[in-house]
Amino acid sequence: MLYAIQHNKAGRNFNNSEEGEPRQQEINWRQLFKSSEDSLTSMVFERLFYLPIELFWNILRESCYGNELPNFSGPIEIKEFWPNWDALYTSNIVKVEPDVFIRFQQFDLIIEAKRWDRNQQSKDQWNNEIVAYGNEYAEDKKKLFFIALGGLYDNVTENHEGIEVIKCRWNRILRKVIEYQKQLTGTSEIKNEMSSVTNILNDIILVFQLHGYATGEWLSTLPVNSYKIKSQSIIDQWEI
Repeated sequence: MLYAIQHNKAGRNFNNSEEGEPRQQEINWRQLFKSSEDSLTSMVFERLFYLPIELFWNILRESCYGNELPNFSGPIEIKEFWPNWDALYTSNIVKVEPDVFIRFQQFDLIIEAKRWDRNQQSKDQWNNEIVAYGNEYAEDKKKLFFIALGGLYDNVTENHEGIEVIKCRWNRILRKVIEYQKQLTGTSEIKNEMSSVTNILNDIILVFQLHGYATGEWLSTLPVNSYKIKSQSIIDQWEI
């Protein structure tokens, strides 16, 4: 679907006309995507979840401001988009839906995403999601981290209701993905071993492009040998 949209092949939708004959309607998916918070969130994180866990976590952790997230996450136990949580003790009536929820063995992570990079996050919404998390998982006693992704008023980590709210921007995730993509494609030995991973990274870059982010300049100007990746499970040990 990504490549159909990229090449303007996904815009045709057939509905029946009043006479029962097919009628062609054009949908401009590129325009729809540019303002869509949910498609950006799902399409980026769906593909990030395909990556080896060490690479996924490095990209996410290194994209955030500050250094509050653990250096290592361990395997993902549960990942959910828009889970439906009990709204008891919140300002919501029916339910609370964080954008992304990830459970690891040692800690949990809520991600509240906003489409644009400035002035959209709400502390009331953070509070509702933290309270609703307690409604669902109070007995687990895991440490909870919270990432406010996009819509920021500042870059400073906040302690909100006893939970560290860590800030991140979409363009920082994009830049980190491009850094690793350049690194993995810059050396032939790594490229041969990691072609499936670079394909995923390329798709993530395309997702950002289809949502209106500029990607070409970073791809052509980033230095290849400026970054390091180490992962026992990806390749026994290598570095650039």
